[in-house]
Amino acid sequence: MTTESFINNPETEKRWLIQCTNSFKLDKETAIDFSPYICQVPKTIKESKIQSYIPQKIGLGPYHCFRPEFFVTERHKLTIAKNCMDFSEVQHLITETLIFFEPIIRAQYDKFLDIDTHALCWILTIDSLYLLHFLNSYIPYQEIDPEGRSLAQEKDSERRSLAQDIIMLENQIPCVVLIEIQMALNQPYSKLFKDLFFNFCKAHSPLQLSEKKKFRSFKFCKARSPHLLAYMHQLIVNNRAIIEEEEEEYDDSKCYFDGYNRSFEDHIVVKVVKNIAGIIPGGDIVEKPMSLMSQLPWDHITGLITKEDENKPQIEEIEIPSVTELEEIAKVKFKLTEGGIRDIKFVEEGSEHTFYLPQITLNSDTEVIVRNLVAYEAATASPESSLELAEYVDFMCGNCGYHKRC
Repeated sequence: MTTESFINNPETEKRWLIQCTNSFKLDKETAIDFSPYICQVPKTIKESKIQSYIPQKIGLGPYHCFRPEFFVTERHKLTIAKNCMDFSEVQHLITETLIFFEPIIRAQYDKFLDIDTHALCWILTIDSLYLLHFLNSYIPYQEIDPEGRSLAQEKDSERRSLAQDIIMLENQIPCVVLIEIQMALNQPYSKLFKDLFFNFCKAHSPLQLSEKKKFRSFKFCKARSPHLLAYMHQLIVNNRAIIEEEEEEYDDSKCYFDGYNRSFEDHIVVKVVKNIAGIIPGGDIVEKPMSLMSQLPWDHITGLITKEDENKPQIEEIEIPSVTELEEIAKVKFKLTEGGIRDIKFVEEGSEHTFYLPQITLNSDTEVIVRNLVAYEAATASPESSLELAEYVDFMCGNCGYHKRC
């Protein structure tokens, strides 16, 4: 059975040749990570709620930039870009810098980009200038004077609407491009993570973020956060209540950056994402215990409920009890943990049972952010990875009684 080649016209062949040539021009010491970090979400997942994965107002990067409905916003992006750089500066940036990073940039996308080299560089330059301009509008809340807070709240709704598009997996801009743009603008590129990314995440993350200094370190983050969505994921998953010495030995690379040439269509990944496709609202129950949730004493927790209802049919999977069941039947109390999802615990003290869960803040952009965080986690996972955020989301869906409604 024959399949159609992606090289089906002379222009595509020419682009492929240029890409190969640029790859050979790279310094031999420059390692290219061929693990894609900007992935197109499978149709089977998008069908659950397509507007949560496909940008509605603005397209960033090559996947959505040519959509007709974004022509108006394209003009807006161009206006901002021209205010930041003139034509000669952009030309110099592309011909002297970005064009040589092309193999590294293309490797971050999970699909072959049938786009001319210069066109791709222009797209990423304009979109990067727009994104940096947008991120620079974020000021830490404590630095806003009381009189300005009411105005900031008025702008919050509009900004959250844009932030939904900006945080989407398919709309991510590689950090390698953002860093080069900042250098070209003579801005301190070290503030990309500690200020620009962090302030955005602080404003929009539904879960509390890690305050550890290393997650605001340029050197540390550059190696572990290929884009904005990845950075938010790092801050959420690594938020711990108590920072101990052994935590410094945690190697993120084994979980998310292990060098595998991962495919987002991998059947394991698709199965996991399908399982949590109905998040907020909706979501299936966990089909089997995974690393984070398997640490909880489920036999005992469910036993507190089932012994009150001996006629309840037994199932092989762990069916997560709802909050109502835990509170009213099992008399379980709920309290906030000082940390994040890795600090979830179930504590017994005599006849009292307490569940410690992290604080979660729900806003108009929460659903989109959570869906894309989970999609990113699945897209970059190896078979050995633990999908910690996906487990937490699935747990919360079951806990809130949504698992029958997806």
